[in-house]
This record gives sequence, C-alpha cells and structure tokens, in this order.
Amino acid sequence: MILYGSLVPDFARTLYCYLIAKFRNENLIIISLYEHIGDIISCEPVIKYIKETRKPCFIVWALNKSYKELLKTHPDVDYIFPLNYFSEWIMLKKFLLLLLQPSQIIDLHINGKRCSKFKRILVKKDNGVNIENFLKEKNLLQSFSRLAGLTELNSAPGFFIDKRMQEYELHGKYVVFHTNSNSLWKNWRQNHWERLCREINSMGYYAVEIGVKKEIQEGGNKYIDYTGKKSLQAIANMILNASLFIGLDSGFSHMANALNVDGLILLGQYTINGTIIYKYNPFSGNYALSPFIIYAENKAVKELEYSKVIKRIRDKLISVHSTSAKIV
Repeated sequence: MILYGSLVPDFARTLYCYLIAKFRNENLIIISLYEHIGDIISCEPVIKYIKETRKPCFIVWALNKSYKELLKTHPDVDYIFPLNYFSEWIMLKKFLLLLLQPSQIIDLHINGKRCSKFKRILVKKDNGVNIENFLKEKNLLQSFSRLAGLTELNSAPGFFIDKRMQEYELHGKYVVFHTNSNSLWKNWRQNHWERLCREINSMGYYAVEIGVKKEIQEGGNKYIDYTGKKSLQAIANMILNASLFIGLDSGFSHMANALNVDGLILLGQYTINGTIIYKYNPFSGNYALSPFIIYAENKAVKELEYSKVIKRIRDKLISVHSTSAKIV
C-alpha cells in the first residue's frame, strides 16, 4: 500500500509535465538515474547532450528525493521528479510508455537493478553492459550512456552551485578530505588519514573532513570536522574553495571533479561477483587524467603506501602555492 500510495502523486506529476511540455510545444524527455551522488553527477553531460540533440525539449530528471539538491540549480533541468523508492520508477516507466515514445525515456539504470525496499527488479534491453564489466575499460558516464541506448558519452560533468547554501566560510587555506566510500574495498587506512591530516596542518593548511561518517579522530590543531548530516549544496560550497581535494572513489570525489577543483583520488583494485578489476577509473573530465589519480597498483586502496600519497600531495600544494604567488 505504501508503494501504491506514492504512485498517485507520481502520476499527477507526470501529467503536469506532459501538459506543460505540450503547451510549450516542446519534446518531453524523462531522464532517470535513481541514485547515487557520484553516479548522478557523472551523468550530468547527458543533460547537455539531450538539450543539444532533442531541442526544443522539456527535461525532467526522476531520482531519489534525497539527491534533489544535486540538480535543483541546473539551468537545463526543467523539473525534478522526486521518488521515494526505486520500485516507483519501475512502475512509473510502464505508465510513461503509454504517453510517450520510448526515445523520450532515458533510463540510465543497469538491467536487473533491484529495489532494496520492495525487491522489484528492473527489466530492460540487455545491451552488453552488466555489473561485471560496468567499469572495465569504461568510466561511469560511458557505461550509463550506453545503458540508456545513447551515443557513448565521455565529456566532463558540471555542477551548479547555490551560494545561498553556504553554511561555513573558512578564512584561510584548506584541504578537503573525504575518507569513506560506500564500500570497504575503496577505503584507505584510518591511521594514514590521521597522519596525513597532521602533516597538512604543518604545511599551513586547515584539514576539513566531509562526509556522513567521521574517520579522523586525531587530526591536529587545524582539523575541522564537517562530517554528519549536511546539505549537498553546503558540502559543494565547502569543496569549491579548497586548495586541494583528497578522496576515494566516492560521490564527493565526483562532486569535486564537476566543480573543477584540483584533487587527488586514491584508487585500487576491486572484486565484484568473483571478478577482479585491477585498475579502473570511474571519472570523465579532469579526474580521468593521471595527475589527479594515485593508484594502488594491483592491490586494494588500503595497501596504498603513505609515502606515495604524501609526496603527490606535497607536489600539488607546492604547485598551488607557486601559482598563487605569481598571481599576487
């Protein structure tokens, strides 16, 4: 009953968008990627692609309501369709196919994706992209665009800041850390993060930790805990003005990439369904390039040597300092 209750406003929103698009004499395009932060941000170029190739168009993005802030300020998204459960999208898509042509529905999800709440499974055309090869030799944007039946895209994502959501203005140079991903195999050792934090302090920078979970317990006298429940736009504002972003394969790394902030991302191998992927890069844009990545060669991120990381960080910060001095 909970699911069916959610569908009533979904159908009403669909009809609203349909009528507005018809009134404007525009093509209604429904894009859907339900979750997560990094996936949605990495697929921002899909909006640009649709805007350029399907004009005039009225673009709707259907996603988990928790992630609305990621797209609410995007100038080319006409309407954000908030969903409570992935099963809503599975059922809504069937309704949409009664109103629209299949080409008007851009379903970026992988075939077989399951709703964690109601266990419904999305069934769509199998185009060769699956969970085992999703990031093998491809980045997120390339794979997601193929899953939707689009041209394989590989351009840099953008992110549109709402400056009104800035909660904390830090006076002084700082480096942002994101220390936890959604999978243990992507994480670095806690003691390395703490040592890194203190060393960053000694170089004259504040160290700001972001994310839901606090990892750093002993961060030095210039450590700032910005973890916990924060708005996504507030976190974006914090990242935007950082001298450097240091993170993992996580949503906030994709945010930093889309904000064009200088960064270093720690990546290593991972295993999925028994298949080992020794080297991958989920990013398009700047973070697809080697100057922004530190690889744990043929091993998990937790095995990445501290000396290798701190050397790359020092080089980055020296470069930032030299550039700033020249500008002055």
